[in-house]
Amino acid sequence: MPDDDYAEELQQLVGDRADRYIPFKEIHDEGGLVTLSSDWDVSELNPFIGIHNAINRGPADSVDLKVIKVLIMLNLKSLLEFSDCD
Repeated sequence: MPDDDYAEELQQLVGDRADRYIPFKEIHDEGGLVTLSSDWDVSELNPFIGIHNAINRGPADSVDLKVIKVLIMLNLKSLLEFSDCD
């Protein structure tokens, strides 16, 4: 979860939509290609932090470990293979 200052600023900017500013689970459930990865210059490289955040996003948007395996391995593999086709 974002820190309290960030969450408060986001709430001020977008109102009630702040709790769903990235509808992670909904995108996945609807068939969107979602991956878990790291933006090394702005977030932690440690994949366990991303896994923890995905599991603890809140009751409406968290995913389980089975889905996380798909997001980390299969979806990322698909995305990388797709980008190799250019």
